[in-house]
Amino acid sequence: MALEDDVPLNWQPGQIIADLYQVEDMTSGGMGAVYFVKHLKWGIKLAVKTPLPQIVSNESVMRRFIKEAETWVNLGLHPNIASCHYVRMMGGIPRIFIEYVDGGSLKDWIIGPVSYTHLRAHETVLDLVCRLLLEKKKNSQPEYTRKPTTKSPICKTILV
Repeated sequence: MALEDDVPLNWQPGQIIADLYQVEDMTSGGMGAVYFVKHLKWGIKLAVKTPLPQIVSNESVMRRFIKEAETWVNLGLHPNIASCHYVRMMGGIPRIFIEYVDGGSLKDWIIGPVSYTHLRAHETVLDLVCRLLLEKKKNSQPEYTRKPTTKSPICKTILV
């Protein structure tokens, strides 16, 4: 097995990483890259979110990034959330190994053509965001319990 420190920073389609991941494709943005890999032991496709080195060059930022990813792992399974399997340090940076979900990006769904199906998908996404925000608020301040509000125009239509 390859050492995790020997892993290249940037991956290319066709590469085998750490004798375990076969890189199939990738996309990138302002915060980093997402590599689409086949896990050679599990036989499934994963998305590997990799931040830019300058994003995690600060120790406190890296710890916060890893903590947020571990929180995602601990969310468990939910039908509307892509599962985060694990976080692994490779090539000196944390990489998040996520369930691969086919069908385009969230941005594609949000700005794509509008149909009844898309409106239902938007409602599902908004519902999920509201519920996650309420759960985060509840978990981050245990002494403060908050009921869902109907004052928010987004949450009002979803949570009622």
